[in-house]
Amino acid sequence: MATPKIGWPAYNAQRAEYLKEYYKNHYIKKREEKIARSRAWYENNKEEALKRQKEYRERKPMTDEQKARKLEKSRERKAKNPEKYRMSKRISHLRRAGPMPSLERRKELMENLVCASCGSEEHPEIDHIMPIALGGTSEDTNLQILCRPCNRSKGSKHPDEWKGRKPRAKS
Repeated sequence: MATPKIGWPAYNAQRAEYLKEYYKNHYIKKREEKIARSRAWYENNKEEALKRQKEYRERKPMTDEQKARKLEKSRERKAKNPEKYRMSKRISHLRRAGPMPSLERRKELMENLVCASCGSEEHPEIDHIMPIALGGTSEDTNLQILCRPCNRSKGSKHPDEWKGRKPRAKS
């Protein structure tokens, strides 16, 4: 006795279930390999990938709901591991600052521990004349010694905006 033929709709429904399960299992088996291939492509084609992302975002901007969800996820990650985010902020700050000053310049600064603004010798700190936040670097010529109160009052102000403190009278 021959098996009865089933129609295309029924066959397609059976086939769809089979394919769904097959692709799910196949993806699980090949997941790591696929991720490695994707990462390798991204590393080799970073400019192209960033261009595609930018074009996609221009075509399909994020909705307010998506922005809120993204912000919430970011806050959750930050709350779970605050030390990691504090360190990454510090590292990006140092990258903007450029290379550290030479050992000779640091020794020279540490020998003359007098505040460049008020002349105090208490609580000396190395200060960036042009703050890193305003585009300054850690080059030797951009460093000076300030006392803690002067350095705190200067903050990240432009050198022309900061008037400095009055020299202290020595008693």
